Amino acid sequence: MRVNPNLNVFSLPEDTMQALKGCADTVVAESIDEIYGLCCLGMDGGRRDISYTVDKHAIKEAELVLCRNGLAVNFTEDYMRRRDANSMSVADNLPGDKPRFSERYGYDFEILRRETLCWLKEQSLILMPFGAGGSKYGYDALLLCPVNAAFFACALGLMQVVKEIGESYAPRGIIYVAPPFRHSHFGGKQAVVHQRSEGCHEVFAYNLYPGPSAKKGVFSMLLDIGEREGWITNHASAVKVSSAYGNRLS
Repeated sequence: MRVNPNLNVFSLPEDTMQALKGCADTVVAESIDEIYGLCCLGMDGGRRDISYTVDKHAIKEAELVLCRNGLAVNFTEDYMRRRDANSMSVADNLPGDKPRFSERYGYDFEILRRETLCWLKEQSLILMPFGAGGSKYGYDALLLCPVNAAFFACALGLMQVVKEIGESYAPRGIIYVAPPFRHSHFGGKQAVVHQRSEGCHEVFAYNLYPGPSAKKGVFSMLLDIGEREGWITNHASAVKVSSAYGNRLS
């Protein structure tokens, strides 16, 4: 784990880099064990609330619970326990058939992007390098996530694969996690905004449920790269469950 690392090893959009350089506290987590440890920070009796301040009011998004076989995340709203199929919008002008951010919300995403980076700059952040698509054929990608939402990083790391950055790291995709914007900008609805460019596919996740961003967001990232490079992205998932009683199911 690297605390307040040398950020020059990363090749990132200029405004993203400036936000990170202005952040007082950043941690680069390069293994699931490190991220699991961050999840357990500040727990009292094996529990911790995940809350954010919106308009000077604290809003509890979820409760993190340490169980015998791992961690459980209990979302306070029923709505946040499954993916909202209408959460995705696209901020760029590249070809596609998904809803455009400016048409859907009535303003340019660049305004919200600046606000998002300003908010992230004020947080303690996890930077988690991961392989979008796996370790063998995957592409270098990066997650920027508040430390108090480390469970999101853990879920993403388990679905993909956590990587080490080495001497340099140029991600083809970046996921930014900014949960309070769901309340301040989207009326409590899940919202995930994609912004594609020639060298990087950015995903702005404005809610903590990982389905639209850590799962479908990375799938969209791979679809974009595959379309550019001429290969097909397969979609499949498998899981191994370890019960509290030592049973393992695949």
